[in-house]
Amino acid sequence: MRPVEFGDCVKGSWREATGAVTDQPFLFLVLFTVMLITSQVTGHFTQPSLIVAAFEAARFRQGQPLLHLLMQLGNLLCILILSAQVIRYTLLGPLNARAMGVFDWSLVRYVMTTIVAGIAICAVGAVIGGGLIIFMYGTHRVHNFFTGIFTCIALLIIAWAYAITRIEVMLCDAAIGERHTFKANLGATRGRFWTMWLTHMVVGMPLFFMTIGLGLVLIETRHTAAFQNIVYVTDAVRVLLIMAFVACSASCSAWLYRRFTPDAFRDTAHN
Repeated sequence: MRPVEFGDCVKGSWREATGAVTDQPFLFLVLFTVMLITSQVTGHFTQPSLIVAAFEAARFRQGQPLLHLLMQLGNLLCILILSAQVIRYTLLGPLNARAMGVFDWSLVRYVMTTIVAGIAICAVGAVIGGGLIIFMYGTHRVHNFFTGIFTCIALLIIAWAYAITRIEVMLCDAAIGERHTFKANLGATRGRFWTMWLTHMVVGMPLFFMTIGLGLVLIETRHTAAFQNIVYVTDAVRVLLIMAFVACSASCSAWLYRRFTPDAFRDTAHN
């Protein structure tokens, strides 16, 4: 079998992400609808929609913090379901991905692994960030508060990107129901951070430029009479872009899993 190369990962990520969506269109339509509603209700977008306006009448955001939190969790769950399904489609093929269903124990394991890893990364990041601030001010390396905060944020972003990239193989493992050790998963990505990071950047570059274009359209039209009509369309487009980012990133992770863990990946041909 020919080794998987950088170009295979880039082209395959877009191809498999698109294939996963077209293979189960009803599922992705449901996820899109739920994400659109939850994102609008929680006020993530700059302009209120009709849904938000209706909830505003009942003082939704101020009076129902628990419901607000549930909407956030619902949005997160949709993102994780989307990511898991794309990973399964990419690594196992369409028939095996459909056979696994949506809600099974491997999805529960994938969700729990992602949440635990996210909490651990944030906790370690908070400790490291606090330590850096204390160190820099204690040793008088910085004298400006904003300079210190900016430096800490930049370092934490770099550390966060490194940690997420190193554990993405473990998340793919969980999504397809494999149970390899944490040490084995980390070993598969040792010394390959820059290759993995660059692959993700190249895969996501077209969507990045699409997002910039959408932002420019909003800026240019925000003071026009047509803005109120455009904003409802752009709300839906933004959700689609978020889903596209998630799908392409998940597919890219799966291709990197296939590239760097040939022993862990069971070579199941696409059906």
